[in-house]
Amino acid sequence: MVLDQTADFVRGTVDASIDPGDTTISVTDASEYPDPANGNYNLTLWDESVGRPDQDGSVEKVRVTGRDTTNDNLTVTRGIGDTTDTSHPSTSALQMGIFADTISTIDAELSDDSYGNVSVPQPMPTLPRTSPAGPVR
Repeated sequence: MVLDQTADFVRGTVDASIDPGDTTISVTDASEYPDPANGNYNLTLWDESVGRPDQDGSVEKVRVTGRDTTNDNLTVTRGIGDTTDTSHPSTSALQMGIFADTISTIDAELSDDSYGNVSVPQPMPTLPRTSPAGPVR
C-alpha cells in the first residue's frame, strides 16, 4: 500500500469559479501545493465566505493528480469519497487534510492477514546482561 503524499498547513484559494465537470482548478499560487509527481493527494474544496468546510453544503473532496506552476492550475479528480462534483464560487478555498476514508483504508490494510503475521516465541529468551566493561550487576 502506498500512502498519499502529505504536508502540513497546505491551504490556498481558487482564482476563478469552478463548474461541475471541471477537472482543472485555477488557483492563486500552484507552488503552494505539493507536486503530485511525488504522489497524489486529497484536498477539501469549499466556499470560504461560508466559513468552515463543515458549514458549506457544497463542500467537496478532490484528488490532485497534476500541478502546473506556470499557469497556476491543479488537475483534479472531482467528487471523491462521499461528496459530489458541484459548482464552487471564486471565493472558494482548498486545504489539504486526511479524510476518514483514508484512515479506513489504512486500517483495513493493517488488518489484512496477507502481509503475514510475525510470531514471537513465548516466553521471550533471556539475554545475558553484559556490557563492554563486563557483566552488569
